[in-house]
Amino acid sequence: MTESLIPLASCQITQVTTEESGKSDWFVKTSNQEGLGVLPKCLNEKQAMGVIHFARKYELKAFNIGTQFQLDKSSKVFNEERLKLHKVIKELQAYNEKLSEKLEKFIISEE
Repeated sequence: MTESLIPLASCQITQVTTEESGKSDWFVKTSNQEGLGVLPKCLNEKQAMGVIHFARKYELKAFNIGTQFQLDKSSKVFNEERLKLHKVIKELQAYNEKLSEKLEKFIISEE
C-alpha cells in the first residue's frame, strides 16, 4: 500500500467507551492504522473533528508551500543546467567550425 503524502487528509479518530474506564482519549490514526496522535478525552465528537479539520487545513497549506518551494528550486537548478549545456553546445559548434575550416584547407592543399 502506498503511503499518503498528507496523512491527516485520510485520517480517522476513534474513542473507546467501556463501563469500567469510561471514555478513552481520541486516537488519531492513518488509513493503515498508524498512530498520528492523541486528543484528550474531554473533547466531544464535534470538538475533536474541529481539531482534525483545523490540522488538515494547515497540513495541506504546508504541503502546497513545500511543493511550490521544490518546484521553484527545481526550476532554478534546471535553468542553470540548461545554460551550462547551451554553453557546451556553442563551444562544440565553434570547434566544429574550426575543424571544418582546417579540413577544407587540407583538402584544397592536396589538390
